[in-house]
Amino acid sequence: MTRLLLLWIVFGAAAFGLKRWDARLERDETAARAVEFRIGRLIRADERTRIAPDDAPLAQGPRRFDRTPVSVGRVGAPKFLYRPDAEGIFRCPNVFDTIADAAAIDALRKSLLEAEGLVVSRDPGEATEYGLDLPQTVEVSLHGPDASLDGDLDVRFTVQLGHRRADGKGCYVRRSDDPGVWSIESDPWGPLMSTPGADRPPLLDPHVVPRVWPGESRRVDRQEVWFADGRTYAVTLHDIEITEEEMRRGKSPYEWHLHAGGEERVANATSAVMWSSFLFFAPWSLLIDPAQEAAFGFDDPWARIVLMPASGEPCELRISKRPLQSGEWPIQNRATGGVFAISTAVRDLMAPPFDVFDEAYEENPWRPYLQRR
Repeated sequence: MTRLLLLWIVFGAAAFGLKRWDARLERDETAARAVEFRIGRLIRADERTRIAPDDAPLAQGPRRFDRTPVSVGRVGAPKFLYRPDAEGIFRCPNVFDTIADAAAIDALRKSLLEAEGLVVSRDPGEATEYGLDLPQTVEVSLHGPDASLDGDLDVRFTVQLGHRRADGKGCYVRRSDDPGVWSIESDPWGPLMSTPGADRPPLLDPHVVPRVWPGESRRVDRQEVWFADGRTYAVTLHDIEITEEEMRRGKSPYEWHLHAGGEERVANATSAVMWSSFLFFAPWSLLIDPAQEAAFGFDDPWARIVLMPASGEPCELRISKRPLQSGEWPIQNRATGGVFAISTAVRDLMAPPFDVFDEAYEENPWRPYLQRR
């Protein structure tokens, strides 16, 4: 009798479980039928026109969005605004008009404007499961061309970002004007991680020399270093003629020269290439208000580094003699107006002694930084 009772209990529990499972499947199928008609673009065509009218400047194809300002921040908190200046360079007015990462902004904008997906929930009680309605929930807005912190922000579209999907191929988002949670195939979080460091505003260019300099050509023909103690040198890039056989063997059509101590000689190609590359990727660790530049004695710096491009204006960097309390060193980019702090290691790699360019030099101290790129 006891065994029979146990069997009835087991079978009853199983039947009850199957009944609940059938009900769950029915609900899921109903939900699937309900959402299948919502598969489509997160931002509709008419909304895209409102964000950037067809007759706006640069209105040809996707390029009409190239000057669309973007803002990012936690829901309910002040947002970081990124807008183009008169020359089309994106800057962040919240933090000293620092130059932003235009490529990351473009990627973020496209991840929303071109996002496709479907609505997976309309239940407000499930929002937190998707990473929404949390204290750290982030929202992104697209603005009209005249958006300003001092005037009208002219918000034209806002979306809240939830968790990345488990498959790593998209994320959950929710429009500010609709309770539906979307699962989209693009990932807006990727561009927001372009600025290393959790304590920094997103979407800023993380380099002392931003990507927008010197313009279309990244070639720099001459780089000079001037130290406060009187030491100075220059490294120059030269085109050389090579034969077809030399080209097949992999010989470079360029040659680097070192100018130091009144002499000119062939420089260590590896050191010259790595140093020149590092100057474009040297990271800053802290933003400094340019209004404080007088406190750092940039008129009498520890070192001056001058980059002279094949075309365009030179870029001069000045490294202060006066360290911050953190031990970092203020550096000024006189071409862009930016003032930053850099570590001692970065400072020494930006302005190394000239003997690193001797042909016999075998070390490569820039490699660890460049490998992170």
